[in-house]
Amino acid sequence: MKKRQPASDRVFLSRCKNRPYLASCPADVVHAEFYLSLKHQKKIMKLCVRNRGDRAVTGLSALVRYFDREENPIGEDSVLRFTDVYFAAHQTSLGSKTVILPYQDIAGLDARIVSLSYADGTSEEFSADAYELTPPQKMLEDVLTARETAMLRRHFGEKCVFVPAVGEEPEWQCVCGAVAEGDACSACSMSRRRAWYLSDAGRRRSYLRFLKIRRAAVRILPYAVGAALVGVGIWLLWGQYRREVDEVLPAERLRVTEAYIEEHRYNEALAYSSLKNDSVLYDTIIDEAVAYYCAAGDFEEAIRYENCRAVPVYEPIYRAAAEAYIAGTFDDASRALQSEDEALKELVLRRMAEKEHGAGRLKEACAVALHMQSEEGAAYSDELFRELIRWYLQQSEYEEAVACIRRLHDPSGVEELFYGIESELLARGKYDEAFTVAELTGDLSVFETVYPNAGTMIVRRYYDKFSRFMSAEEKRTFLACRLAASESLVAAIGSDGTARDSVRGTLAEDAVSVACGTSHVLVLLSDGTVRAFGANGAGQCGANGLTSAVAVAAAGDHSLVLLSNGTVRAFGSNSAGQCAVTGWRNVIAVAAGKEHSVALCADGTVLACGSNGSGQCSVSQYKNVVSVAAGEYATALVFRDGSVLAEGNLTVETLETREWDDVVRVSVGNAHLIALTSGGRVLSAGLSVCGSEIKTSGWSRIRAVACGGRVSYALDATGQLLFCGEDAPELSSEGWGPLG
Repeated sequence: MKKRQPASDRVFLSRCKNRPYLASCPADVVHAEFYLSLKHQKKIMKLCVRNRGDRAVTGLSALVRYFDREENPIGEDSVLRFTDVYFAAHQTSLGSKTVILPYQDIAGLDARIVSLSYADGTSEEFSADAYELTPPQKMLEDVLTARETAMLRRHFGEKCVFVPAVGEEPEWQCVCGAVAEGDACSACSMSRRRAWYLSDAGRRRSYLRFLKIRRAAVRILPYAVGAALVGVGIWLLWGQYRREVDEVLPAERLRVTEAYIEEHRYNEALAYSSLKNDSVLYDTIIDEAVAYYCAAGDFEEAIRYENCRAVPVYEPIYRAAAEAYIAGTFDDASRALQSEDEALKELVLRRMAEKEHGAGRLKEACAVALHMQSEEGAAYSDELFRELIRWYLQQSEYEEAVACIRRLHDPSGVEELFYGIESELLARGKYDEAFTVAELTGDLSVFETVYPNAGTMIVRRYYDKFSRFMSAEEKRTFLACRLAASESLVAAIGSDGTARDSVRGTLAEDAVSVACGTSHVLVLLSDGTVRAFGANGAGQCGANGLTSAVAVAAAGDHSLVLLSNGTVRAFGSNSAGQCAVTGWRNVIAVAAGKEHSVALCADGTVLACGSNGSGQCSVSQYKNVVSVAAGEYATALVFRDGSVLAEGNLTVETLETREWDDVVRVSVGNAHLIALTSGGRVLSAGLSVCGSEIKTSGWSRIRAVACGGRVSYALDATGQLLFCGEDAPELSSEGWGPLG
């Protein structure tokens, strides 16, 4: 019985011949062909090179450019290096090297030699740009034999000189060096026929072949006529054969291909259908193969067949993988999670978490459950985390248990688990965790216990919690603002407690805070008395003489005073409702914008009133805020983690501020803001002309910052006032040296 021959695993695609070659290079690419390898599911290139030189070649590099079906370049040019090759000197047979192409949709390519390594250990490099040039005169004469040169000179004339072409025809370069057009050189009148030009080696061969054929035409003419008659007869017979075969072959190919598909021999089906004149049932074969291997659970093989399409679609495979994983017949969750069906991915995550939980890996199960987004997934995630919290508490790993609180979607109902562990956390120095538990359980006595010995940074981070235990004097010290500015004013307090501004000079002694409006200044004294200076056209200086104050703020034509009982008094213009603060209670800090007012409450939330044309008052949704600031059309918030967020006309420009950390104070101008960190560094965002990071990068050991309209101010540890930006007021008067 005759054995069946195995089908070929190659589908031939195309062959690309190179156009020019470089005469100075002793080797050239004769042709490059590529085909589809069914075994590797890749397109393969076979590169054939000829050595015309006197030395053996042992290595080479080729520059390869890839093209699509419309002859457009694909991706970047690749340099292929071959070190395991050998081409003998004057080798007439073609050597070859096979490589896998990097792109699936390659339809054509071009390859050129860029370097050669020889058997004697030497090497040469050749510029890819030189391939655009025709070989120079001497190289052409070296390439041509004496007989070929004589033949060309007899045809073109004894004065014929071989010169390189320049650009596209009809331009050509004459032997005199001039670039000519038409049939004669305008410089020396040499005819183009005598100054014969060559654009590549193929043209030289064409002319030589033409001359040889013309000489031998008389000899071969009878044979040519006889061959033509034989060819016509063969063509007629072949046409008759094709008419008979074309009626039978498609049906036979279809039958054989369908038989291969029924036997699940998809490689043979692809090879048989592709090696003929056209492809039969190509997409059907891919569909059947993908469906078969998905049903068998071999999704990698299904993806291999899907890659054979011009435009692969993987979603059905990923969906099948997800369904198999959920059913328990497939273990690779990475493939299952690649599906775009969110509901299906949720079920896969649930299955993964259940498997980890069933194996006793509760932490891993919780890590998986965190990625679940649906309501059912969130409830299941909370169930796992509650179980993990109980386990951590049993092991006395209180820090890890507290960390799990932040990952609960609904933390209600777990507070009873944490009663009584605050003291243990404090003993371990875990203030953040202790405070988190205190907020959860509602037992805020821990803050009262910690406050007497708490460091400045702890108090600042939890100012909203500690403020209820601070005296009025302590609040004034904590909220002290030694530097303030507006569009036309800047005021500061020296180390001796003297307050001064850029218009009036010295204002008051024994001061702890200053605030600047458009044309007025507020000064808070250490005993809680408020002093006001400047314009009072709208009643903005009505706070003068007010007592029991712990903080002041001013902007535009209105003023704010925070009293020790947590209420706020407002004075001045109420054109946009910026003075509607009568109902505010439990306030622990205030800030003023041009036509809006902002307050920080003891529960870490924010109140705002006044103009909201730029969204500067849309801050009520934020929590865990520890400091507030206001500018002309913006509001900035400092959060407990030291990050900053701006609302208003700075929202787009300061998105990066949410990534800041360790910020303790912030100030806002017309279109920029600057922030002060606990280490005395200054961060900035917004318009560069208003104090960009480049301009403030040299500032160090800063103790206070303030924004004017288009100016940034800072007070360093030596008492020196620094500023940058535009429209800075004149500060050359006496008293504006180092402020101490």
